[in-house]
Amino acid sequence: MEFYSLIDKALQTKPSQGNMINALSHVWGYFKDKATEKEKKKYDSYKRSFKRGSYSINPVKKLLLKMAVKYDDKYLLSSYYF
Repeated sequence: MEFYSLIDKALQTKPSQGNMINALSHVWGYFKDKATEKEKKKYDSYKRSFKRGSYSINPVKKLLLKMAVKYDDKYLLSSYYF
């Protein structure tokens, strides 16, 4: 029971912006060598906007999900990140 209580508490905790950027960077690592120039520019733009607070994290995650589907990354597609 204690284990599940800790999981519930963790799921209710909002991650910091730094933690979210770290996760974005980790996921981006799966694509940085195969992404097109357009994808790279869009990712950089979205990430900068998120850091400034003018975008939520959702557009960046949506882009990364689209790329996971495009590049058929089974590990990311089966993760809980998206």
